[in-house]
Amino acid sequence: MSLSTIQSNKSYVVDYVTKAFRHFAKKEIIIKVLYFDSLRSKPHDHTLLKEVIDEAFHSYLVKGKASKSLLVHVSKFPCHQQSSGNTNGFYTAHYVMVAMEILKVEDPWNLK
Repeated sequence: MSLSTIQSNKSYVVDYVTKAFRHFAKKEIIIKVLYFDSLRSKPHDHTLLKEVIDEAFHSYLVKGKASKSLLVHVSKFPCHQQSSGNTNGFYTAHYVMVAMEILKVEDPWNLK
């Protein structure tokens, strides 16, 4: 989802992320949110994205699906750097796919 989607329909995005927590979380969860920036040309403001994730996580916890785990945000996560252009985002997408394989996520788009 893009930043413009978050800005125009924040409640939809919060609901989507909450469903993802419910769908993929195991019995007990400890979460660290990693912000990948393969360009790192200038510092980015992740405030709106952090708000959405925090709100969804809080909603998930309130419904009793997990113990009161802490949510940690890491915005300076080391990843390969790349130049801008048509491959922009390649390494970020690659790391997300690797993480999904490790977690054995079969269908991330189907969050019913």
